[in-house]
This record gives sequence, structure tokens and C-alpha cells, in this order.
Amino acid sequence: MKQAEIAITIGGWGRDSSVHIVSFDSATKALEEFERISALLKRRGDKGNDLPKFLDVEGSNKLTCDFDQICAVSFLELKKADDDAIGLKDAFPHLGWK
Repeated sequence: MKQAEIAITIGGWGRDSSVHIVSFDSATKALEEFERISALLKRRGDKGNDLPKFLDVEGSNKLTCDFDQICAVSFLELKKADDDAIGLKDAFPHLGWK
């Protein structure tokens, strides 16, 4: 059962960007992967050496992408997101809920 997701934005902030979702059965594994990617991006920002040309992320599905093209990464723990959303339908009934 899917517990967490990592979203990786590739390309840029405009129309040419794309978001890829990698799902995980374990929130702990997803958080470890997110922290690994975040550390690599920090090293890239600091002009570090020995950075990978391609990034491989493997959960329930797999993503291989050009590391230089990554512009953002995010982590979503689904159980926490569901718990945080409790009561939103009652508070905002005018929104189109499915």
C-alpha cells in the first residue's frame, strides 16, 4: 500500500517543466530517499564535485533522469496529508470536492 511519494520537477519553472511522482510503500524509505536527493541538490548548489550525471530513484516505480535538469523535489507522507485534511470539506463546502 502506498505510504509516501516523492515529486521531482524537471526542466524549469515554466511551461517546459514536468513533475514525476515516485511512490513508496514505506514512508521511512521515502524520507531517506528524499534526504539523499536533497543533499545532492545542496552539493550541486555549492558547486560540489563528483555529482551523478543521472539520478535513479526507485520505489514502487522507478525514475531515471538527468540530474542537472532537476529544479525541485518534494516529499509527501500520505497518512499525514489525509489527517491534516480532516474537516476541510466542512470548513470549505463551496470547493468542488470529489
